[in-house]
Amino acid sequence: EKIFGNLNTEYIDFDIKIYELKEAFIYGSCGLILTRDENNIPALVEEFSKICYAKPLKEHDINGEQKAITLIKKTNKTICVLACNPAYRNYYHWLIECIPRLLMFKESNFKTDLYYIPYTRNYEKEALEILGINSEQIEEVKTMKCISAKKTFVPTLPYQYYFRQNSDSYSDIVDIPLWSLQALRKAFLPNNNENKNKAIYIDRSDANTRVLDNQKEIDLILENNNIEKIILSNLSFKEQVNLFSQASLIIGIHGAGLSNIVFCPNNAKVLELFPKNFIHSYYATIALKLKLKYDFIISNNNLNKKGMFYIQPKKLQKYINENYQK
Repeated sequence: EKIFGNLNTEYIDFDIKIYELKEAFIYGSCGLILTRDENNIPALVEEFSKICYAKPLKEHDINGEQKAITLIKKTNKTICVLACNPAYRNYYHWLIECIPRLLMFKESNFKTDLYYIPYTRNYEKEALEILGINSEQIEEVKTMKCISAKKTFVPTLPYQYYFRQNSDSYSDIVDIPLWSLQALRKAFLPNNNENKNKAIYIDRSDANTRVLDNQKEIDLILENNNIEKIILSNLSFKEQVNLFSQASLIIGIHGAGLSNIVFCPNNAKVLELFPKNFIHSYYATIALKLKLKYDFIISNNNLNKKGMFYIQPKKLQKYINENYQK
């Protein structure tokens, strides 16, 4: 609680909505909406201000953003807007923020011609194909793009952020509703009874920050305890889902790959590794909602200029001894 605050509070609910807007303009990778629909736009702006990367309309430099637009398109088709700025470049925000909104929309009685959602990376294409959405149903998301649509649907964001500052680190508390996590599990989890006792370590050697400067020491501990190192970028979306659905122990440095704990079996154990100056509660919250057994180790050091930090090997070995049987 000292690190993350009280994550055991009940989800502070707000109405789940799908806004139907007429003659709206959709801007850029963040899916900023402008419309003359006076009945809906104040509520829409309020909803989108609940996410940390969004701003109320009055705080946007609309004139500056208009000057930056290089592609303007007009369509008579209906568009469902699911893009939000972080999802344009990050697996966590795409999976945990965009996809639940899509699943909620598909459960509604509304129909759309196109979806405005990131669709460039392989995992995006693969996941949307599983959900029955192909390239012909996608309106491509681009940073400097404006679309004028006759009718636009905008599902509400699934949760809101709270911010706290403590003396040692920065942590944001995220209120992720259980329905959104359950929706992801229902949509993607395989129906199988395969072994659910895998122990894995998420290897971030393909990342340019939050990597260990004593990785060789950690590798030796992993090898001695039969814990498999996995570079998730080498796996397809479906392979990642299957892997985590069979994992009883997941160890990883804070990063988007830990989003996949949403697919873990009941009572799986999750150990998250943090540098001292980069602590966030996203995965602790997911684990809490799904009743996973979550723990963490915080380094005594901040990230250095190379994006590296040190994890105490004795602390990792102690956790493994207490929580994992080979």
